[in-house]
Amino acid sequence: MSVIGVSLLKSYEDLCRDKNYEKNPHQIKVVHQLEHFASRLVEVNHILHSPSFFKTLFSGVANLLTASNDKKADIDTLPQGLYIYGGVGRGKSMMMDLFFENIQFSKKLRIHFMDFMRNTHNLLKDFRKKNVNNALLSTADSIADKYQLICFDEFQVLDITDAMLLGRLFNALMERNVRFVITSNRHPDELYLNGLNRQLFLPFIDTLKKKFDIIHLSHDKDYRQKRLLDQRRYLYPLSQETDDEFSNIWELYHEDQQIKPMIIHVSGRELCFPKSFDCVMQTNFSELCDKTLGNNDFLELAKNVRILLLDNIPIMTSDMRNQATRFRGLIDAFYEAKNLIYFRASASPENLYQAGDYHFEFQRTLSRIQEMQAKNYATHLSP
Repeated sequence: MSVIGVSLLKSYEDLCRDKNYEKNPHQIKVVHQLEHFASRLVEVNHILHSPSFFKTLFSGVANLLTASNDKKADIDTLPQGLYIYGGVGRGKSMMMDLFFENIQFSKKLRIHFMDFMRNTHNLLKDFRKKNVNNALLSTADSIADKYQLICFDEFQVLDITDAMLLGRLFNALMERNVRFVITSNRHPDELYLNGLNRQLFLPFIDTLKKKFDIIHLSHDKDYRQKRLLDQRRYLYPLSQETDDEFSNIWELYHEDQQIKPMIIHVSGRELCFPKSFDCVMQTNFSELCDKTLGNNDFLELAKNVRILLLDNIPIMTSDMRNQATRFRGLIDAFYEAKNLIYFRASASPENLYQAGDYHFEFQRTLSRIQEMQAKNYATHLSP
């Protein structure tokens, strides 16, 4: 029996059996690393909260001090966390969820990284309104009082505000003995690539590489990547043939991963999309362009969704100027974020919007859609 309650490997094998998943040697290796981290984390947490540790730590008796130093060494050699990265559909979230569900740890949190940052900014605002001396440290105190283990899903840095905050926030949380498990599509060196003032973000990357165990969750199934690279990214017209092809792309990506709703918070509103996993989402034109969404909504969507499968795109007539404007905003947001879109439409790109008030402006959208079809576009998102 493990300190995490049950063997994590057994939980993984049970999951594979129940869901009819194929056991993967790369996933099994990560399971072992997570289980080892869990065991040490529980032991260190016990030491930190043991009354005898503090008595020993401040005792002047030599043999007790030696024991204290041994325990302190155990704490110091435990990494601040695990940073698990790899392409879409590797099972990173599934591995982290197994860890989170099984570890016997009361003060723990599992959260999407963007939701955590949104909550953190709100805490900072509240403390600033109260005119506390140091809003950041008060925020770190508040988080550390509730959680000593935080599991971040889909860690990515796209916003300069987040980039400038992360180093100071993580340092404050680590000083308060908070540990982490992080999943990401990118190696730490690739975080916030080409971001504004990225040089100020580099110390945080160094912190991750020095204080975290960096784990690459790779995959044996190279055929899957080849098959996805061979797929067309713009399908038309709306027919049974393109419907089957579009469904096949979705199946290749999620490979039996758990499909769940994606909820995005924008300016106090909640947007919900039912078909998503990891950072991949499937939806249709009507859900994004018939509703009263704006550029801020699309920018937030592009932060959370790295690969979008967009279905049922109609030919936009002259009386669909609002839908055409939203469609342009959606493409701009995903293009600027270097995200990937698979399209299934009624017509070829140049025939989607032939007449209307924004025919001239739509030419830029057309150019971006065509660029998104290139094989070398968004290669960092390859499976």
